[in-house]
Amino acid sequence: MTTNGNPSTEPDGDLQPRDAAEVYAVIDELRERAWYAHSIRLEEEYIATYGRWTDGDPTPKEIQLQEAADVRNEIEAKHDDLVILPADTYAWGFLEGKLAALRWAEGWEWDESLDT
Repeated sequence: MTTNGNPSTEPDGDLQPRDAAEVYAVIDELRERAWYAHSIRLEEEYIATYGRWTDGDPTPKEIQLQEAADVRNEIEAKHDDLVILPADTYAWGFLEGKLAALRWAEGWEWDESLDT
């Protein structure tokens, strides 16, 4: 909507603010998707550096990576109809931007809002 050629910050008459439960549900979903992608990247970096773990006693880091894989499985089951990983850097930036904006509205500072 524009007023005298200037963008208006007022919403159109049909828009209603979302209720808190809906906003928090979206924040949780975006946070899960960001965590999921980060956890895969960390596991890939570990495997590239140390190789996949083998038989024997797992290291504390390997235990942590297995626990993260278990949580990823839960997220995949929860969002079976959702593409969890961003397809490219644009989609990743879009996901992070949405999360940052919602967290800012929630009361976080900008510098803290992407701490996933």
